[in-house]
Amino acid sequence: MNQWIIISGAQAPDMVPFEGDPRFARIDCGPLRAWFRRDGRFVNDQLFAADSRGMALCDGVVLNLAELKEEYGVEDFMGVLRRSWEETKGVFFKKFAGPFCGAVYDRERDVLTTYANQTGDSFVFYYNAASCYMVSNDLNMIEEVMRKNGLPRSLDETAARYLLSFGYMVDERTLFQEIKRVLPGETVRFSASGGIERSYYHRFSYETRDVSFDDAIELVDRGFRKAVRRCFEKDREYGVTEHLADLSGGLDSRMTAWVAHDMGYGPFVFLNYCQSGSKELVCASGAASVLGGQFLHKQLDDASFLFEVDRLVEMNYGLSLFCGITGGEQLLRSLSFRRFGLEHTGQIGDAVIGSLCKSASVLPEGQHQFKYSRLISSDAPAETLSEHPSCEDFALYTRAFLGALSSHLIRRKYSYAVSPFIDPDFLALCMSIPLEYRQSHKLYWAWLDAKYSEAGALPSTRSRAGQGEWTKAQIRNARRRGAMALWRLGLLKRRPKPDPGHMNPIDEWYQTKPDLRAFLSRYEEETLPLLDRWPETQANARQMSASGAATDKLMALTLLAAVKRYFPPEP
Repeated sequence: MNQWIIISGAQAPDMVPFEGDPRFARIDCGPLRAWFRRDGRFVNDQLFAADSRGMALCDGVVLNLAELKEEYGVEDFMGVLRRSWEETKGVFFKKFAGPFCGAVYDRERDVLTTYANQTGDSFVFYYNAASCYMVSNDLNMIEEVMRKNGLPRSLDETAARYLLSFGYMVDERTLFQEIKRVLPGETVRFSASGGIERSYYHRFSYETRDVSFDDAIELVDRGFRKAVRRCFEKDREYGVTEHLADLSGGLDSRMTAWVAHDMGYGPFVFLNYCQSGSKELVCASGAASVLGGQFLHKQLDDASFLFEVDRLVEMNYGLSLFCGITGGEQLLRSLSFRRFGLEHTGQIGDAVIGSLCKSASVLPEGQHQFKYSRLISSDAPAETLSEHPSCEDFALYTRAFLGALSSHLIRRKYSYAVSPFIDPDFLALCMSIPLEYRQSHKLYWAWLDAKYSEAGALPSTRSRAGQGEWTKAQIRNARRRGAMALWRLGLLKRRPKPDPGHMNPIDEWYQTKPDLRAFLSRYEEETLPLLDRWPETQANARQMSASGAATDKLMALTLLAAVKRYFPPEP
């Protein structure tokens, strides 16, 4: 991935680790100093430049760049920027789609504006003090400057509680009190006076259109095919001849690949990582055999990725449960990306054509259904909840964008991950379709039955909940979930047996792998004392580690690894 950092202020840090590093280029513009390192990929979608008027930095990939060139009648990215700047009065990225982010400095006004894309999977962080500010796409770069210069850094205990309950952040917080994140669709402006102005240039709306169920199917299909075209045409722009695509046992990644194949894209190299013998593997390999292409499977039977907590927390900054990508990082690590372009996924498809809301709950109570654990008390603050007009909006911006898409922090070390489901135009379309159509995935299944019946007929791990009689598997799963709930409440003496056919049977691994239990116990013993400075957070982490649920232990492990990495004992 590209790396960049911008530093400003009369009292800017003197020790900048990137100064003199031949891998980094430097640009000075007024009081700003910027360092950037490019990996040489997708360069036609990026800009790092400065002149007498200011500085412009646009990083990532703009999936609809070709469309914008045609719309504006220009030949290159700079032409798009100029025309878009005039049209949007400076918010030139408003029409962009894809994993983009960046910053713009107006030298005359002495104002720096930084921005993230509409879904927040392009990551931007900032540090602000009375005398200086820093903006970067890599939190570790800011942290390194802080550490080298002895700048104060302290654990944000509210963020720590988020991590131990939701399993991800629910607002702009990071584990550092001094470092914040630019939220999805947000701009943050820094002025010479040291002030900060936060505002949204984009928010998804839920204004429902008057449309029949059958017409909704047609809208979804046209919109999805347009989004798929944007993703896969970007590969072709850069001469990529094989498309790298995730393929799980569910429907979301399947539909990305299926529709792309239907539109003439290919050949494919499919990525799959799960427990051998699981239904996940059976369903994924079955779909791959129909679509054709190479099927790369990473078996997770040894659960080795759980031992790599330090590596994964280094990559995701402790912003979410470290094993959210499971063994995917190990598989990506093994590939040569000179052969591939983008990584095509089906991220958050269920939240888009379906809905993450499983009930009619309203905020603030509704937030609890989006937590990984309820062992400790941790609620989103009132000011955060006030930004969300509904439970679905809260779920979309937190559980989906800040939670599920946090795996892109790890994926971007290898390539940019894209999903047609998070195309802003397609997502906006789906959010305008009545919720009653989308709930229980009624619209999702109807779309498949009407347009891609063969894809829907193949076995998958996605059940037709609410679509008729329950299957035997659904009944078994419901009984198992109920038994687990009773066991956690102390109403059952014996812990229910885990599901051995699950994609990632974390509970089974914990119960059957003595080396894993020993590793977790040893890691906890070595790192819990690091939290002596924060007794409440330490007590929360200890409670999570002592829980009988393996996921709770891994949430505590994520926090402990982050504290080990970022908050070592004072000398």
